[in-house]
Amino acid sequence: MIAVVFDFDGTMVDTYDTVIDAYNQLAPFFRISRIENRNILREYSFSEFIKEYRIASYKVFPLILTLRFLINQSKKGGSFTVLPDVKEILFKLREKGYSLGIVSTNSFSFIRTVLEREGIYQIFSFVKTSPFLSRKWRILKTLKERFDQVYYVGDEGRDVVAAKKAGVVSVAVTWGFNTEENLLRYNPNFIVRKPADILSIINL
Repeated sequence: MIAVVFDFDGTMVDTYDTVIDAYNQLAPFFRISRIENRNILREYSFSEFIKEYRIASYKVFPLILTLRFLINQSKKGGSFTVLPDVKEILFKLREKGYSLGIVSTNSFSFIRTVLEREGIYQIFSFVKTSPFLSRKWRILKTLKERFDQVYYVGDEGRDVVAAKKAGVVSVAVTWGFNTEENLLRYNPNFIVRKPADILSIINL
């Protein structure tokens, strides 16, 4: 059995502007620079962004926690939808008999709310979440033991890193948080520029 596992934010749902707006809202409280160039997150890894914006190490963890809370509050009032082209591919993958899953640092309740509103929650075999980035690869490694082949589809360099560490196939998409140039630095197994390309890769 083959499992096609998706990241959520940036890969399935466009939450990019929500993240930037939340960061800018918190900037005065943490005495850090606002994001003026809204493409900056696409060009840097997380660690590079912290260095570029000179965010002191002691501020990073509380900033992340507060940012995550604020983002989740914003999401509750938002009307986020699954990207139409991604939704179409999900149905096609399911029709071909692949097991679909989600591994994300987003909250389970938010993911389920969006999927149920879209009428596609039932096509997923599993949704696994953890607020800790370091646990992504552990979840993927567990899935590798359950399936003959696992593809992890994500939009950030850290998704590629997690996939490689877990020993699963990394599929990097260019329509999310990181640019293609940024993603290529992490040497993913595949780069896809449109959702339809995912189907071509899985069918190889």
